[in-house]
Amino acid sequence: MPEADTNRCVIIGNGPSRHLTPLEQIDCTTFGCNQLYKEYQPNYLLAQDKEVIHQMQLDRVTEAVYVPQHSYRIFRDNTYTTLHNMKEIKFPHTRMNSWLTGEQAIVLAAQLGYTQMDLIGFDGGPESIYRQPQAQAQPHRERYTRTLKMIQEYFPKIKITVDQYFTSRG
Repeated sequence: MPEADTNRCVIIGNGPSRHLTPLEQIDCTTFGCNQLYKEYQPNYLLAQDKEVIHQMQLDRVTEAVYVPQHSYRIFRDNTYTTLHNMKEIKFPHTRMNSWLTGEQAIVLAAQLGYTQMDLIGFDGGPESIYRQPQAQAQPHRERYTRTLKMIQEYFPKIKITVDQYFTSRG
């Protein structure tokens, strides 16, 4: 549990707007999603997708990777997706297991006692730093609006601030 004066964290997504923030200048606990490890080592790294976890295995990631309970149970004994230090995350509601990694990072941060969360790189839309643009936008901005509201209902003491790029998109 973080101390009262250290209850702020940054959750780092993989939208293109992430390049607007120099990650090395972040001065608090960080939660990072998926292939962020290729550029930056967050305090907490989360993943859930089989291909992402397999790439982590190929890249010989040794730091802890936090995986939602459902994915953890599927991958923990599977040699295709075995990681050196895979940690299981249990969420207060089972549907959260199927949420996007960034959303799961917010929930994990709340479970660990962080109350001020700054999100960067949560653009929504078809683009991501680590994959080709998709024809279908995933996630839509409305999805983030809906799930962030649900997270705040579970954890009413948290405050989520989203980077300017996300809030200025229409």
